[in-house]
Amino acid sequence: MNQSTASSLRKLAVGAALAFGLAAVSSSTACTVTISCTGGTVDCGGICVDTANDDFDCGGCGITCSASESCVGGVCAGACTADLDPCTTDSECCPGPDGRSICAGDNRCGCVDTGTVGCAVDSDCCDPSALCQPDGSCQ
Repeated sequence: MNQSTASSLRKLAVGAALAFGLAAVSSSTACTVTISCTGGTVDCGGICVDTANDDFDCGGCGITCSASESCVGGVCAGACTADLDPCTTDSECCPGPDGRSICAGDNRCGCVDTGTVGCAVDSDCCDPSALCQPDGSCQ
């Protein structure tokens, strides 16, 4: 099941549950539903959503990515190359957890861990304080 289908089904299930619950309450009784979201999710219309990765609530509630885009880090982006896949430029790579898109010296997306060979320049290293050594390792 793809992410958009899963998100739609979640929203439908929550909506149905809320509708059923409200229908069961007497018309003379007022009801308030409070949603408490955790783990970096936010309340978008009664559903807890990770706006960093949800194609229908990307970066905020109701911000929908187009069919050719995916939500990456809260921004709708076109197709990008995943970590460790071949690349030729930084712009081809999906942003990492720190928001940087890196095509490392080994022509693979993603930053190079300290002590690992594969860098061409200092910015290829995951640790911003590490330096790319002549042997291609980050130290």
